[in-house]
Amino acid sequence: MHPSRRCQPPRRGTASPRRVGGVALLLAFLPTALLAQGGTPGNPIVVAPTDAKAPVIRITEQSNVRWRTGGFQDDTDSEIESQGGVMGLVALSGGRYLLSESSRVRVFGPDGREVWRVGRNGAGPQEFSALGWPCGVRGDTVVVTDQRNARFSVIVVGKGVIGTIPTERRHRPGSGCSTDGNILVAETVRRPGAAPTDASPYRVSLIGADGVKRRDIVDAAGIARTRVGAGQLTAGRVGPHVYVADPNVSTITMYDTTGRFLRQLAINLPRVRVTDGNIPDRFGAAPAGGSGADLDAWWDRIRAAPRETHWPAFLAVTGDAEGRFWIQIDEERGATETLWWVVSADGRVIADVRLPRPTRDRRVHLLNHVPGGLAFYYEDTEGAPWVAVVGYPATLR
Repeated sequence: MHPSRRCQPPRRGTASPRRVGGVALLLAFLPTALLAQGGTPGNPIVVAPTDAKAPVIRITEQSNVRWRTGGFQDDTDSEIESQGGVMGLVALSGGRYLLSESSRVRVFGPDGREVWRVGRNGAGPQEFSALGWPCGVRGDTVVVTDQRNARFSVIVVGKGVIGTIPTERRHRPGSGCSTDGNILVAETVRRPGAAPTDASPYRVSLIGADGVKRRDIVDAAGIARTRVGAGQLTAGRVGPHVYVADPNVSTITMYDTTGRFLRQLAINLPRVRVTDGNIPDRFGAAPAGGSGADLDAWWDRIRAAPRETHWPAFLAVTGDAEGRFWIQIDEERGATETLWWVVSADGRVIADVRLPRPTRDRRVHLLNHVPGGLAFYYEDTEGAPWVAVVGYPATLR
């Protein structure tokens, strides 16, 4: 019997052409004792914003900067790639940081100066094309997702790429690594003869750095990509455990690496109904370059497609090195901040965090969490690109 059949939360078809993210789903260790307490599929632990003690905290790319690199350089090849080219940052020992860009990986010292690099655009050895988020395996070994080349690249700092692992393009790898050398991957499993509107399992698996699949962990839920208003499931590591976040049923479910259910959190958030009027604001960007009539016809086709009754409960789930969930909450159109709940392992809302939202005049976005803080990409008033690590305020330390 597949381990995922032993104990699963309720299933529901999910999907969306809208992609919300930019943050790798990496969480630090959560004590097993906490994971074992309560939170069953039929009786989940409810996470609610009613805790009046949870402070509102604003963090920007300029708050308590612990480390940064970037700016205009005499050698333009040494500059940080512009927005969209920077994918993630990994903390290494000795105050060093590894930066993943679109076709290269670079390491910077504690003073922000580059000390090592590997990669150029291409499909050959030591080459990359459209890198994804990096994650640390152990020591100076890091795995990056080489998306257009449909492979993982295993990198040792100071040596280069020591191996590659072919992967299917339908995989969404890079969602978690662990110190045991395994990599978490998620994929939508297409059944033969299934219609586009049919739900398909969201399968979460572990593979080794040698490319050998260790095991399938869980077939978490179905995804019907053509349904308007359905959110994308995401998976990540929680120390030795695995979680699946489903914004369509407002849950975060945790398993051990054999697929055994551990606990479930239910995120108590108001849901916005899917209507003809709000589809253009919430569905995603329309095709570029179309005329008014073409765009009207395109939106008419979207409105006529099968739909969910409500939009997703949350936009993204990620985590920090302190073992807390960060849940991105839907915000009003035109908002200047993104809203995040910081939630403990037992479902307590620790803080209501506000981060800068990218706008036409302010190019900034969250890259990912690093121990003790957040990594941001931003551009200064002159348009120079920077990557900064901002330390947590005292309330979150």
